[in-house]
Amino acid sequence: MTSEANWESPLFPKRYRGRVGVFALTVIHFFAGGAVLFVAALALIFGSAMSYDGILSLIGWPILALIVAVVSIIAAMVLGLPIRLIPSLRSWWRSHGTVTLIGAVLGFMTCVVVLATAPIVLVHDESGDYLARNPDEWALLAAWSIFSISVAHFVWPTRGARIA
Repeated sequence: MTSEANWESPLFPKRYRGRVGVFALTVIHFFAGGAVLFVAALALIFGSAMSYDGILSLIGWPILALIVAVVSIIAAMVLGLPIRLIPSLRSWWRSHGTVTLIGAVLGFMTCVVVLATAPIVLVHDESGDYLARNPDEWALLAAWSIFSISVAHFVWPTRGARIA
């Protein structure tokens, strides 16, 4: 029986193992994180909407969520390049997975609170008057940025907190 450390195949030679592993993890984080961001953006958009105009909202809101998710995951990956490229920072990030879990939960919950506490204003449009939420854009951007960076570079905590 061969151990995992001695295992080698033509598609996955030992000399590329570290680089391929980081690249594969980046691709997985990109698509999985993008899917999580899409679902979260869609939930926040549907949850904070004050009016529904039929099929236009049903088509427009998922497209808006997709645009937000793609832009967010690309920005988070670019901002997180030092985490992936600097070995000492990468090892610290991987050993402190609790930071990503707390960042994701707090970022999403802060987005919910910012949208839930946003004042409701009357908007005058060419289609008529309607009510809309007016959230603090900077608070929402900060909360969404923390959430998206935590999701894009998510590492599951390896162990629980020790109780002395």
